[in-house]
Amino acid sequence: MKNYCGLLTDIRFITLNAFSYGSKDGKELDLDQIEELLSNTREIIRKQGRIYFGTFPSEVRPEHISQESLELVLKYANNENITMDLSLEVK
Repeated sequence: MKNYCGLLTDIRFITLNAFSYGSKDGKELDLDQIEELLSNTREIIRKQGRIYFGTFPSEVRPEHISQESLELVLKYANNENITMDLSLEVK
């Protein structure tokens, strides 16, 4: 990504649940890993780039929304909202 930093403007992540990034089991959040991802991305694209995290196509599960996870989005990302995936698990 560093080789393209002058060309990148918008960064979007593709994942089923953005807040499960770095989690060992997909249930417990690893906020340190999320912060590292977002801060490193911000460092590479600098202020001219925009980060979208927790928006389509990387929605978040409602049980992973917390004050701390939202603060990371506000600190590093440009989106003003998040998209929750409310789909039910099929058993």
